[in-house]
Amino acid sequence: MGKHCILECSGILSPNRHPVSPAFSVNYIVTKRKELCFGTNYFKSTFNNSNYPMSRKSELSWVNFSLGLKLFGRRKAWAPIGGYLKWEVLYYLNTIHYYPFETTSSVSYYHYLNSQLAHQGGSVKYPVIGGAFGIGRQRVFFDRMIVDYGLRICLAVPFYKSKGGSDVPQSIYEGASDLLFERESIMLHVGLGFLAF
Repeated sequence: MGKHCILECSGILSPNRHPVSPAFSVNYIVTKRKELCFGTNYFKSTFNNSNYPMSRKSELSWVNFSLGLKLFGRRKAWAPIGGYLKWEVLYYLNTIHYYPFETTSSVSYYHYLNSQLAHQGGSVKYPVIGGAFGIGRQRVFFDRMIVDYGLRICLAVPFYKSKGGSDVPQSIYEGASDLLFERESIMLHVGLGFLAF
């Protein structure tokens, strides 16, 4: 083959019925058994606000960037062909969009009084750091086209602060964190790439 740079597009699939998300990566063969991988992935979905189930669903979207290393097997696997193990470091740029809603609070002096509290909508952005481990296999066709498929396990840690003393942003962060965990904990991927140069 004589080429070292691989351009790849793939779809990332979660067993938890979340939408398939697109990913793009540039991989470079550095030795006979190692590939250095630079990737990005986009995802968008909705989630329920667990503290206020009657409110409109919020939206979580992110773009993540990854730096990874594929290590191919010792016997019959030579990059970019065969089975591999992959380690990754990930950085996410997360955005939450949430919508206006009302909640009811009760105050008792001699009898209960109910009051409606209005919460404004808005958006928040925050970073997430993660690490991942995966196993997969690559096959080469026509001396240029590569089919890549495998399984990845990921742990992601969000960095955020609740704002303004209200529990509304905190509960929304928690809902987004639950979605992130469900989506990223176990993933399948199928990709199609080609040896560019």
